[in-house]
Amino acid sequence: MRPRAVTIVLTALIAGACLVAGTAFGAGVFFCGGGGRVAPGVDLGGIEVGGATRAEAAEIASRVARLVSGKPVVLIHRDQQWERSLGSLGVECDPAELARRVMGVGRTGNIARRARELLQAATAGWRVSAVTRVDEVRLFEAVLALAAEINIEARNATFEVRTGRAVPEREGRRLDVAESVRRVREALDLVERPAVFLESREVRPVTTLRDLEDLGIRELVASYSTTFDPGVENRAHNIRLASGRISGVMVRPGEEFSFNEVVGPRTREFGFREAPEIVEDEFRPGVGGGVCQVSSTLYNAVLLANMRITARQNHSRLTGYVPPGRDATVYYGSQDLRFRNVGSAPVLILSEVAGSGLTVSIFGDRPEGWEVRIVTSHLETIAPGVREVPDDKLAKGERVVEEEGAPGCEVVTERLVIIGGEVARREVLSRDRYRPRDTVVRVGTGHVSVPLRAN
Repeated sequence: MRPRAVTIVLTALIAGACLVAGTAFGAGVFFCGGGGRVAPGVDLGGIEVGGATRAEAAEIASRVARLVSGKPVVLIHRDQQWERSLGSLGVECDPAELARRVMGVGRTGNIARRARELLQAATAGWRVSAVTRVDEVRLFEAVLALAAEINIEARNATFEVRTGRAVPEREGRRLDVAESVRRVREALDLVERPAVFLESREVRPVTTLRDLEDLGIRELVASYSTTFDPGVENRAHNIRLASGRISGVMVRPGEEFSFNEVVGPRTREFGFREAPEIVEDEFRPGVGGGVCQVSSTLYNAVLLANMRITARQNHSRLTGYVPPGRDATVYYGSQDLRFRNVGSAPVLILSEVAGSGLTVSIFGDRPEGWEVRIVTSHLETIAPGVREVPDDKLAKGERVVEEEGAPGCEVVTERLVIIGGEVARREVLSRDRYRPRDTVVRVGTGHVSVPLRAN
């Protein structure tokens, strides 16, 4: 090694040693007398505390803790913004811990570590975080709570059930909670906090109008509506539940639709409630009561859409919500409503409950110039019988009508496909018989009480 190079190396080593020694000497100065002082260059959350005594450091730490807990931070997402206190975001500041941290700079570890800390503080500054603890659960929940105001559900292209109007798709938005929490977490180390910009991601719809158009689902093909009493809460609940399960189902060409497979078992585990239903010719409480109104409404829409019915059975008694011959009873595991799409394009089933009305619509590619009509012919009206019930609370021979009966009937239902004003096809759909409901009369069997005459 050349003499000049040796001189440069030795000079650098001596300078470094002197610097370390000077730093160590400075540390000794701060560690001595009056409980010591905070090393020069130390700041607490952006507030300079270098040179402060232990008592002064404790006072500053208390002020900073109060400031931080109530300090507002502005959370921004596009044109929305919210102001939250750091305390509400789960930030905790322990004054004693803050004081210990600032006093600990250059005072822990071996002499080399202490010297390095003091050197860095003196030359580049040493920042002590004003946050002693962050409740990560509270921080996550605080950010997550904003999702309700930020998130927009993506909407697939669809149609209005009642009018048939096309409803375009809509892009959605979802708050990136993890990234937003990370950004807030990064901003917690400063007392003077900048605004925090929250992150969200676009959510694309699955189905667009173009997708439906490409599939051949372009317009309303057929629709049918029935009404019910929304005041019968459990029955209305079952109708809404079953309606929601068939809505949005697409049936492709050649595919068979099964009501029971789509709606599932009518059990409490599947969300259904107990409501009146027809069981063995009588109205009795049963889990899933009301579902048959959904299957019957669907049946009529499917008939008008010219689908091929592969399974359907009428009720034993008239229902009241559809005409005779137009109902479809279903019972999971035994009675099902099934139909097949015999067209060349898929069809989309949409169902909606609004107030007291249920509407089921079929969307697809409606052939131009054709019409479907359903014609029902009454073959016979069946008069109700009379069922007498003994009642010992009534006088013997007295008769009271407890329940009025209703006639039954036998009907034939046909479907006519009309093209260009002419009947192109006529088919018998069903021949159904509905039993009458007997009139119930209570007949007295008690003794007639005769008042005693006074002498």
